[in-house]
Formats: sequence, C-alpha cells, structure tokens
Amino acid sequence: SIQSNNPADGLLIDPNILSHPDDIKTIARGIKSFILPFFKDLQARNVISGGSLDTSYQYSDEELEEFVRVHIDTSHHPVGTAKMGAVGDTLAVVDSNFKVRGVKGLRVVDASIFPVAPSGNINAPVIVAALKAVDIISS
Repeated sequence: SIQSNNPADGLLIDPNILSHPDDIKTIARGIKSFILPFFKDLQARNVISGGSLDTSYQYSDEELEEFVRVHIDTSHHPVGTAKMGAVGDTLAVVDSNFKVRGVKGLRVVDASIFPVAPSGNINAPVIVAALKAVDIISS
C-alpha cells in the first residue's frame, strides 16, 4: 500500500506469506510426502549429505508446520503481481502494450507482468520485456 502522497516514500509491502492456515499445512504435507523421501534417497546414494532436516527422523505434523513457519520465505525474484495477458484474461491487469487496463497513461515494464516465474534468474527476461516496451512505446 501507499504510505503517503510523497512519491519518494517507499511502498508498504506485505506479501501475506503463509497467511492462510492451509498454506502451512500444505507445505508441511509436501515436505513429508515428497521432500524428505527425495532427499533421503539422495543421501542413501551419497549424492548429497546434510541438510536442514534430518531425513532419518520421523517428524510429526506439528514439527514440520513449525519448520515451515520458521524457514519459508518469499523467493528472491517475485513476479506476477501485475499479470500481462490477452484481452479476455480477467486476471491480467496489463495488456500486450504494457498498458495498465483502466488507468490512462500508466505502463508496467518489470517482472511483475510475468504470469509465471521464469525457471532461472529474471534479469534477462526483464531486459527482453524492456526492449520490447521501448519498441512499442517508440512506434
């Protein structure tokens, strides 16, 4: 949210990480049913050693939920907060010309327009989007 009418003041951003109780339970279930067995297998084959969780220990649901509360955080490169999409996409707030729908004179040209996170670092995709925006705005 905006904290003042001074554009130099930063935004107040709360990503609501783990704000719904199902978030914690779902991630804890995923750790129990997939992550721990996966890493246990890798450790058994001497592919990896160590880690944040002891794969030989039988964690309770409560212990895994506490692990999630303590260790889960946002990614280093959040994307998708102002999705770009086709005309009929009701979830998209930015059109293919980088214009914010319903707001005259405002464009968004950053990683927030990506509907899904790229599998790697976002630097190159943001540069490509910026170059495309320059072409569109210049013409």
